[in-house]
Amino acid sequence: MGAELGHPSLQWSYADELEDQGKEQEGFEWRKKAAEGGQTECWYDVAEQYRTGKYLPKDLSKAAECYAKCIDQRENNYSKLASANQLGRMYCEGEGVMKDYAKALPLIKLAVETKYPNNLYYLGKCYYGVGEYVKARECFENSKVYDMEVNYMLGMIYTQG
Repeated sequence: MGAELGHPSLQWSYADELEDQGKEQEGFEWRKKAAEGGQTECWYDVAEQYRTGKYLPKDLSKAAECYAKCIDQRENNYSKLASANQLGRMYCEGEGVMKDYAKALPLIKLAVETKYPNNLYYLGKCYYGVGEYVKARECFENSKVYDMEVNYMLGMIYTQG
């Protein structure tokens, strides 16, 4: 079988088949092999498993590593943009990585500009974290999220002038 011979795209397909059969753990292992073999889109799926802890113990630092590997691919496909979105949010919140708005900013910006326009809240938080208050205010004011956190952040900006 092609998956056993080390063909990453066939390993990815085989992982899907196993998961459809309810063999999630075995499917995860094949998906990880595909990612390690060069099927970079698979790093997103591997990262999601580590982030959620669905089929294996939750490990946010491993999730962050896998998202970063997925982002390294050249084309802006779904898995790259979703990985940028998730890793940016992790840096923004300090989940599995040290909180770092400067690292989060380009990731969230890529996600907002291409696939995730509703993440203006996180983009605003990043701009606020790096001291770009005008851009932060614009993001918060245009955010589709209306909750206490957005109002709090806007209040912080308005009090600073």
